[in-house]
Amino acid sequence: MAEKNSFHIHQTAARNDADSVRNSIEQQLTHLQHLNVNWDSYDGIPPSEIAINEARRMLKAIVTALPLKSDRAPLPLVIAPTSDGGILLEWTAERAGIEVEISGAGRLSYLRTTRNADGEQYDEHEDVTITEIARLVTSTIAS
Repeated sequence: MAEKNSFHIHQTAARNDADSVRNSIEQQLTHLQHLNVNWDSYDGIPPSEIAINEARRMLKAIVTALPLKSDRAPLPLVIAPTSDGGILLEWTAERAGIEVEISGAGRLSYLRTTRNADGEQYDEHEDVTITEIARLVTSTIAS
């Protein structure tokens, strides 16, 4: 898994502005696009063009699906490369969190954590659609 600390996206006061959200996301994806082989000093492969494009499509769907409110923005807490040419995105909220991985081939998978009085519960799936991810992310952010 990627070292997340280097790839955090900081949400600013303008986070509820759709253009600011898109610009912040695009800036981070452009950064990932220019990583070199061995970016992690363990022979890590930079994110593939397929993974970058799929991330753009997915994030556009999420920004479109979630109305921008002052307290809820669709901006992921983390956008990070994976060592196998993919991208990891993470959103967290008070009672839930979701990690979405886009493989180098563009396949989507997720791990969703929900917290309640009984503890944490996990839901994990592979080969999901952008529509399903957008629905899960928006429900996670809203929790």
